[in-house]
Amino acid sequence: MADSTAMEQPTLLSSKQSTGIPEADMYKKRLERSPHDASAWMGLLRVARSSNNDELLYAAYSSALAQYPSSGHLLATFVELELSRGNKSSAESIFNNNLFNVPSIELWQSYLGYVLKANVEAGVDVPPENRSTVMECFKLVLDNVGADREAGRIWIDYISFINSAQTHAPYEEQQRTDLLRETYQTAVSIPLLRVEEIWKSYDAFETRVD
Repeated sequence: MADSTAMEQPTLLSSKQSTGIPEADMYKKRLERSPHDASAWMGLLRVARSSNNDELLYAAYSSALAQYPSSGHLLATFVELELSRGNKSSAESIFNNNLFNVPSIELWQSYLGYVLKANVEAGVDVPPENRSTVMECFKLVLDNVGADREAGRIWIDYISFINSAQTHAPYEEQQRTDLLRETYQTAVSIPLLRVEEIWKSYDAFETRVD
């Protein structure tokens, strides 16, 4: 699908027009009676995603986001949908309009994944300019959601990315070691869900260095 900005002028679900899909119409009727019925919204989006009906799919997301404009989960799932269809400008518009306005670790994780995919190729050394872009992205993400208890995966991935850097001189090796130590010490000072895993990795790191 060509790059598009599907959500710039959203088409909301009509309360009178049938979708032609009985299950979707059933959820629409539930939402007409109770617009805040979260399970009905989830059901409608599930049906829309499996319908092969783009008009219904985008109308469902537009309507859901009109009802819940600050839902990080909805925004993140819509971004992933757009990226899977190659709609980069739509995804970037969502990031630009919401990352700093919607406190959602899920949306920040989607953004990080987007930057990583654009700059890192598995099994290939990351060019310096790409590495710099990814490092800045990690720092931005961690500055905004690094203290979230769910951010353990991001810290672990950041540490892994630092470790993957190639060094060609003793001073570069020392810089990497210093950055790793600083990052580990920051991460283990946060009550993350995966803090014990990071502590074990940190301990192994210090043992290797010593």
